[in-house]
Amino acid sequence: MTAVDLAYDDVGEGPVVVLLHGHPFNRSMWAPQLDALREHFRVIAPDLRGYGDSPVTAGTVTMAQLAATSRAFSTPSRSAQPPSPASAWAGWW
Repeated sequence: MTAVDLAYDDVGEGPVVVLLHGHPFNRSMWAPQLDALREHFRVIAPDLRGYGDSPVTAGTVTMAQLAATSRAFSTPSRSAQPPSPASAWAGWW
């Protein structure tokens, strides 16, 4: 799996909460929750592949790849960007 630069919002401090949108939405659907949770949590809301401001990727994206991408956003580190989905996928096996 190749790395994909996904658009995302990242607000707040504390334990990580990752909010994933469904089809056909994008991360903007989580705006009220971002505001409500940011005082107690680090809240990350990505645009999944092909939605919102994230690029469409060629080929079929498997559920395992989507799960790995989502897991990559749950890193507790604030000092760097979330890891690329490719690095999470490498650890999947």
